[in-house]
Amino acid sequence: MTLIMIIIAINIIYYLNILIMDFITNRIDIKVFLLSLAIGLLIVYLTAPTPEIVFQHPTPQNLDTVYKEKERCYKYDANETTCSRDTKKTPGKKTNIFEALTKNI
Repeated sequence: MTLIMIIIAINIIYYLNILIMDFITNRIDIKVFLLSLAIGLLIVYLTAPTPEIVFQHPTPQNLDTVYKEKERCYKYDANETTCSRDTKKTPGKKTNIFEALTKNI
């Protein structure tokens, strides 16, 4: 008895799914839908603000700060060393080219 009820329930779900899909495809033109979706995604992509990258390097003022990354905590220690030929410069703050160009307007 329960096997027959399961088969009937599966058939009902199958036919309801066919009716719903037929209802949707008769009222929505797929080409227009995909074109409007693509235009909407393009507008969102073009109007999204560019993220600002900020580098925070340890300084004598923030040496006591404890940083937490995921589940690990760490703290920097200061050690004075001499510079060698292979020493790299500390990178500065990255600037957004668009903001730099429009700043003087």
